[in-house]
Amino acid sequence: LRLKNAQLGYTLPASFTRKFFVSSLRIYVSGSNLLTFSKLSSMGIDPEAPSVNNGYYPQQRVISTGINITF
Repeated sequence: LRLKNAQLGYTLPASFTRKFFVSSLRIYVSGSNLLTFSKLSSMGIDPEAPSVNNGYYPQQRVISTGINITF
């Protein structure tokens, strides 16, 4: 079982954003390759890795944040 992608965001209410002359404002945090539940992952092996692990780099965990502003 693997959690590949997730995003959590919040859009501020229009009553708050109008004070700053902004139509909408959304703040978010997203991530990829967050969790892996497997017998192989407990041994440090990526279950999606090719059968031959010579020179194979594991998938990176990426967490990013952002703001979407509409004027």
